[in-house]
Amino acid sequence: MSEPTTRPVGRPPKEDADGVPTRERLLRSAITACIEHGFEGVTLTDVARRADVSTPAIYNHFANKRELLVEACRAQLYGLAGQQPVRPADPDLGIKTFLSPAFGDGRRLLLEIHLAALSNPDVAELLDDWISTRARDWMEDTGMSLADVKAAYILLMGLAHIDSLAALDVDRNEIVSGARKMLAAIYDHPSRQRMDSDQLP
Repeated sequence: MSEPTTRPVGRPPKEDADGVPTRERLLRSAITACIEHGFEGVTLTDVARRADVSTPAIYNHFANKRELLVEACRAQLYGLAGQQPVRPADPDLGIKTFLSPAFGDGRRLLLEIHLAALSNPDVAELLDDWISTRARDWMEDTGMSLADVKAAYILLMGLAHIDSLAALDVDRNEIVSGARKMLAAIYDHPSRQRMDSDQLP
């Protein structure tokens, strides 16, 4: 008797036809949904539908919507292919990447997550854990002080609004040039020094 050619009903494949794992499909779907509807407008049912899995299957990978969307933001910023995140150690490359038109979705997600954190303590806690880890990496890589790392974060968060300020018609290359100088100035600040990790928030 020949083997059945259909998959068992109710159990979606761990990889799709292109070999993309379920977790990655969920992250991609969450990224798209968050960009389309904003953090508050995302539903797990919609994310599951886009990823071609059942809604309960999401809980095999993420505890809840908050964890899924924060991780989706991380995935978008780091790159699903494992590219290195923007770090002030390389202000030229970092700013050029962060302000590129291709990185528009990353900027939008960053704003959505930070906005959600203002009113949702659980999102704020997840975001704080992520930022603290990144801050340690930056301090170890560059010898920057915690204050300088925070200044770099503030600069990047401000630059994330570039797409919503289209009414101010300025050549993007000029903004990139100015932002690179500002980030380089933070990196080269004379107060730069290594700090113990226990000084992190």
